[in-house]
Amino acid sequence: CRFVDTIVVRQGLIPNGFISPADTLVLCDTATAIIQITKASGNSNIADILWSGGSGNNTVVIIDLSTIRVSAAGRYWATLISPDGCTAVTDTVTVVKGIIPVGSLSPSDTLSLCDTSTALISVQGTNIATTVWSGGTLLNPTTIRVTTPGKYWATIISAEGCTSVTD
Repeated sequence: CRFVDTIVVRQGLIPNGFISPADTLVLCDTATAIIQITKASGNSNIADILWSGGSGNNTVVIIDLSTIRVSAAGRYWATLISPDGCTAVTDTVTVVKGIIPVGSLSPSDTLSLCDTSTALISVQGTNIATTVWSGGTLLNPTTIRVTTPGKYWATIISAEGCTSVTD
């Protein structure tokens, strides 16, 4: 008596997708960021996604199979699983905490322009890398000259890209 057993072997397809954004994400203050898997064009062959990374509990909220919301600095990636059980690991997204710049205008009181006079307004503060003024003539990155009445403010930006607006 002879027993013959057969097995069928078929080629599984590797899941095809990529993580986005592909760059480093900056979380400013208490902000959260969205990371998602974008299926490649054509047959992406993704049946399941296992998310990894972060730093402890409550740092990742799964929005749907392909999207998470993160609230902590860390490295995040995903394992893509095809219907055949084949896997592929995505690139890693690095999330860093940024610092909100703090600034105020000087002088801090209301100014009066008399006849043809001008006034200088400066911004001072901490963690300021760039200043974008609402108007006036730029004398240097932190000072403008104003010749017309109005309200002036500065949007200040940290090196990480976090922003705030002066009063």
